[in-house]
Amino acid sequence: MVKNQGKDETKLLLDKLLLKRKDIKEELKRIEKDVFRYETISLDVSQGSSVMKSLEFYSSNKSDKKKYLVKDSDRIFSKDLPQINDRKK
Repeated sequence: MVKNQGKDETKLLLDKLLLKRKDIKEELKRIEKDVFRYETISLDVSQGSSVMKSLEFYSSNKSDKKKYLVKDSDRIFSKDLPQINDRKK
């Protein structure tokens, strides 16, 4: 009886940990999507100049900027995210 009680507690703990793992994986996917989305917005607004390249965009007052098509090579934050890269394939 003591052995069964230990197994039951272990199973409950395992189930709890697996549920927590699932929740963490879902949150990671959400965060990766958010990073990708915010990076895309940033690159669109700055006409492809990432923060690391230059801050020139913020000092210019031109309102006649063309629509910029974001390229994967422009990305510095989300290019290494596995979930995003798997989705592109």
